[in-house]
Amino acid sequence: MRDALIGFSAGEGTDFSRTCVSLSGLSRGDLEALTERLLADNAALKPAVADRRAEVAALKGVPGRPAIRPGGMGPKTEPQAGEQR
Repeated sequence: MRDALIGFSAGEGTDFSRTCVSLSGLSRGDLEALTERLLADNAALKPAVADRRAEVAALKGVPGRPAIRPGGMGPKTEPQAGEQR
């Protein structure tokens, strides 16, 4: 039987309580609801973690993460007159 610690929730000043639940005892609907909640909690924590990393970098006096723009294909080039490919 497999147990999992669940019950984490995101937010400022949140109490991260843990509840031990047997995953094998949950119905499919309960598992789907749990998965959705955990994914939402994870998505809510990602910006907070990024903010903390930036704050630590600023306190250390090191530059933060570089602003990387999405790449893409460069402008199309045409062959010069008389050139063959």
